[in-house]
Amino acid sequence: MIQARQGQTTGNSRWRAILLGAATMLLGQVATAELSLRMELAQTMLHRFERIHMIVTVSNMGSRVIMLDPQRREGNGYLDFDVRQMDENMPRMVALSPVPASGAIAPGTSRRFLIDLAQVGNMGGIGGYNVQPYVVWNGQRYETRITHINVVGGLPLKSVTRASPLAPEARRTYSLSYLARKGSEELFLSVEEEATSLNYGVFSLGPLVRVFTPVLEVDGDGGVTVVHQMSPSQFVRSLLQSTAGGVRLIDQSYEELRGRIGASGSWENLQSGPAETQEPSKKSSKKK
Repeated sequence: MIQARQGQTTGNSRWRAILLGAATMLLGQVATAELSLRMELAQTMLHRFERIHMIVTVSNMGSRVIMLDPQRREGNGYLDFDVRQMDENMPRMVALSPVPASGAIAPGTSRRFLIDLAQVGNMGGIGGYNVQPYVVWNGQRYETRITHINVVGGLPLKSVTRASPLAPEARRTYSLSYLARKGSEELFLSVEEEATSLNYGVFSLGPLVRVFTPVLEVDGDGGVTVVHQMSPSQFVRSLLQSTAGGVRLIDQSYEELRGRIGASGSWENLQSGPAETQEPSKKSSKKK
């Protein structure tokens, strides 16, 4: 029995030595790492064709200048992504274009890169994606954690199909849909060519309160107007312009109404007379 205990003690000591050695090697790798990565993503549930803006911060913790080069010339490093679509539990690699992240990072400094994944990778399909940024530098690969992104189609509200400006034979479909995320609902406008399903952009028009149905109008010159309710007493008017080359958001203005939504779901004026409106406050133009 004493020999058995001694053998067990010897075995435990051997395992402790192995684990201690492995931990020492791991700590040594962390201590000598030349760079670190951090990823920031505002949303992990995204509307189909919505722009996916991700911030990747690369920090140089070594003693040499790190040069990131999208062309991957010899002696330089580069930023890239692993993007895999989860299809029936079988991950499938998504083809990516070169990531436009370039520049020198001096020792002890960091650089932030704003990357639109929708521009460098094909993430137009509905479903789940696993995304992992990484940097290859000096023969080593440095990774962040894997982030899961869920791409959905949104719940449809209404759509209008009109001839494309300067190209009457081509017709475009303007569709309003909404998506619930982070405790609220958000309204989106999507523009697609009817024949080819080519998407000209998905525009987030802000929070949505589904009491009054949004208004969607498209005129013969390609002017697009969307009016929707964003709070119990506030409406948003969004103006967009559809041209032969694409669609862009021109302006958004806000109107405060004197009243409220009653318990019956109908509008109740707090004072007699027409509802007052304040001078619309304008946001800066957004372009797609």
